[in-house]
Amino acid sequence: MEECYISHGWSSLRFLEPLKYDQQYYDTLAKLQRTGFAAFQDKLQLMALANYGSIGNREELDGHLRALSDDELVQLCSLMGLRTEYPASTYLVRDRTFYMETLLWLVELRPTFKDLIRDMPILPTEKI
Repeated sequence: MEECYISHGWSSLRFLEPLKYDQQYYDTLAKLQRTGFAAFQDKLQLMALANYGSIGNREELDGHLRALSDDELVQLCSLMGLRTEYPASTYLVRDRTFYMETLLWLVELRPTFKDLIRDMPILPTEKI
């Protein structure tokens, strides 16, 4: 029996095999590197040359993306396929923090369901 994981993409909820789950994650990181380098070669050259482990780290990626202006950050979000336009009736604050968090969320490595279950204690504790 193959293990299944929940995809962390923007698309509908799906279950993926472990190898496909990892491949989708690395594909997202590669797309961010290629897109960032193509659009902002001067500012994101170090990010394009970084390994996946450092780009998957929130603090490291945040450091790379801080080089972009607000408009460039919105453009990168758009190029990555993220929604950047919202109706005024949503009262959503669309500032730099929002777009930065959205990009960081997109490439953040999340624990799989199996990892969460494996880390849970077998016997009840004071917390559970």
